[in-house]
Amino acid sequence: MADARHITRRSALTSIAAIPACGLAGIVPAEATPVDPIIEAIANYEAGNEAYRRHPICDTVEWTDEEMEAVVEATYGPPLEALENWDQPVVTKEGAIAALQFLREESRNFYRPGCLVSMLTAALSYLEANT
Repeated sequence: MADARHITRRSALTSIAAIPACGLAGIVPAEATPVDPIIEAIANYEAGNEAYRRHPICDTVEWTDEEMEAVVEATYGPPLEALENWDQPVVTKEGAIAALQFLREESRNFYRPGCLVSMLTAALSYLEANT
Protein backbone atom coordinates (compact mmCIF):
# COMPACT_ATOMS: atom_id res chain seq x y z
CA MET A 1 0.00 0.00 0.00
CA ALA A 2 1.29 3.45 -0.86
CA ASP A 3 2.23 5.95 1.80
CA ALA A 4 -0.69 8.40 2.43
CA ARG A 5 1.68 11.32 1.94
CA HIS A 6 2.44 10.30 -1.65
CA ILE A 7 0.02 10.10 -4.51
CA THR A 8 0.70 7.42 -7.06
CA ARG A 9 0.01 7.87 -10.74
CA ARG A 10 -2.62 5.13 -10.51
CA SER A 11 -4.53 6.78 -7.64
CA ALA A 12 -4.42 10.17 -9.35
CA LEU A 13 -5.80 8.76 -12.62
CA THR A 14 -8.47 6.78 -10.78
CA SER A 15 -9.57 9.89 -8.90
CA ILE A 16 -9.70 12.00 -12.06
CA ALA A 17 -11.71 9.31 -13.85
CA ALA A 18 -14.29 9.35 -11.05
CA ILE A 19 -15.06 13.08 -11.39
CA PRO A 20 -17.75 12.70 -14.10
CA ALA A 21 -19.44 9.94 -12.09
CA CYS A 22 -19.66 12.30 -9.12
CA GLY A 23 -21.55 14.87 -11.13
CA LEU A 24 -18.74 17.38 -11.00
CA ALA A 25 -18.41 17.50 -14.78
CA GLY A 26 -21.26 19.98 -14.90
CA ILE A 27 -19.15 22.51 -13.02
CA VAL A 28 -16.94 23.03 -16.04
CA PRO A 29 -18.75 25.61 -18.18
CA ALA A 30 -19.64 24.32 -21.60
CA GLU A 31 -18.98 26.56 -24.54
CA ALA A 32 -22.26 28.34 -25.21
CA THR A 33 -23.69 28.42 -28.67
CA PRO A 34 -24.07 32.05 -29.71
CA VAL A 35 -27.61 33.24 -30.20
CA ASP A 36 -27.94 35.07 -33.48
CA PRO A 37 -29.80 38.39 -33.14
CA ILE A 38 -31.30 37.99 -36.62
CA ILE A 39 -33.22 34.92 -35.45
CA GLU A 40 -34.82 36.94 -32.65
CA ALA A 41 -35.60 39.81 -35.03
CA ILE A 42 -37.32 37.44 -37.47
CA ALA A 43 -39.27 35.83 -34.61
CA ASN A 44 -40.43 39.29 -33.50
CA TYR A 45 -41.67 40.00 -37.03
CA GLU A 46 -43.49 36.66 -37.20
CA ALA A 47 -45.13 37.35 -33.83
CA GLY A 48 -46.18 40.76 -35.12
CA ASN A 49 -47.70 39.17 -38.22
CA GLU A 50 -49.63 36.74 -36.03
CA ALA A 51 -50.89 39.62 -33.87
CA TYR A 52 -51.97 41.46 -37.02
CA ARG A 53 -53.90 38.42 -38.31
CA ARG A 54 -55.70 38.12 -34.95
CA HIS A 55 -56.54 41.83 -34.81
CA PRO A 56 -60.27 42.62 -35.16
CA ILE A 57 -59.61 45.03 -38.03
CA CYS A 58 -58.79 42.05 -40.24
CA ASP A 59 -62.38 40.86 -39.84
CA THR A 60 -63.92 44.17 -40.85
CA VAL A 61 -64.81 45.26 -44.35
CA GLU A 62 -64.18 48.95 -43.91
CA TRP A 63 -61.42 50.81 -42.14
CA THR A 64 -59.61 54.06 -42.56
CA ASP A 65 -55.97 54.37 -43.58
CA GLU A 66 -55.23 55.83 -40.15
CA GLU A 67 -56.81 52.83 -38.42
CA MET A 68 -54.83 50.40 -40.55
CA GLU A 69 -51.59 52.32 -40.00
CA ALA A 70 -52.19 52.20 -36.23
CA VAL A 71 -52.71 48.43 -36.35
CA VAL A 72 -49.57 47.91 -38.43
CA GLU A 73 -47.58 50.10 -36.03
CA ALA A 74 -48.89 48.06 -33.09
CA THR A 75 -48.15 44.67 -34.66
CA TYR A 76 -45.62 43.87 -37.38
CA GLY A 77 -44.55 47.38 -38.41
CA PRO A 78 -41.62 47.99 -36.03
CA PRO A 79 -40.12 44.48 -36.42
CA LEU A 80 -40.39 44.78 -40.21
CA GLU A 81 -38.65 48.14 -40.10
CA ALA A 82 -35.87 46.60 -38.00
CA LEU A 83 -35.37 43.89 -40.63
CA GLU A 84 -35.48 46.36 -43.52
CA ASN A 85 -32.81 48.46 -41.83
CA TRP A 86 -30.68 45.53 -40.65
CA ASP A 87 -27.01 46.39 -41.12
CA GLN A 88 -25.17 43.67 -39.18
CA PRO A 89 -23.90 40.35 -40.50
CA VAL A 90 -25.47 37.26 -39.03
CA VAL A 91 -23.22 35.44 -36.58
CA THR A 92 -24.20 31.80 -37.07
CA LYS A 93 -24.98 29.38 -39.84
CA GLU A 94 -28.50 29.13 -38.41
CA GLY A 95 -28.85 32.89 -38.67
CA ALA A 96 -27.79 32.85 -42.32
CA ILE A 97 -30.33 30.14 -43.06
CA ALA A 98 -33.06 32.01 -41.16
CA ALA A 99 -32.34 35.24 -43.06
CA LEU A 100 -32.55 33.47 -46.41
CA GLN A 101 -35.70 31.56 -45.41
CA PHE A 102 -37.30 34.80 -44.27
CA LEU A 103 -36.41 36.42 -47.57
CA ARG A 104 -37.82 33.48 -49.53
CA GLU A 105 -41.13 33.57 -47.65
CA GLU A 106 -41.49 37.33 -47.86
CA SER A 107 -40.69 37.25 -51.58
CA ARG A 108 -43.49 34.76 -52.15
CA ASN A 109 -46.03 37.01 -50.47
CA PHE A 110 -44.82 40.60 -50.79
CA TYR A 111 -42.35 42.75 -52.64
CA ARG A 112 -39.96 43.96 -49.95
CA PRO A 113 -36.95 45.63 -51.58
CA GLY A 114 -35.57 46.79 -48.22
CA CYS A 115 -35.56 43.27 -46.84
CA LEU A 116 -34.11 41.87 -50.03
CA VAL A 117 -30.91 43.86 -49.72
CA SER A 118 -30.53 43.71 -45.93
CA MET A 119 -31.15 39.98 -45.53
CA LEU A 120 -28.99 38.99 -48.51
CA THR A 121 -26.19 41.20 -47.23
CA ALA A 122 -26.46 39.79 -43.68
CA ALA A 123 -26.46 36.17 -44.82
CA LEU A 124 -23.73 36.63 -47.42
CA SER A 125 -21.51 38.44 -44.90
CA TYR A 126 -21.59 35.37 -42.68
CA LEU A 127 -21.12 32.90 -45.52
CA GLU A 128 -18.26 34.87 -47.05
CA ALA A 129 -16.48 35.19 -43.71
CA ASN A 130 -16.87 31.51 -42.89
CA THR A 131 -15.89 29.76 -46.11
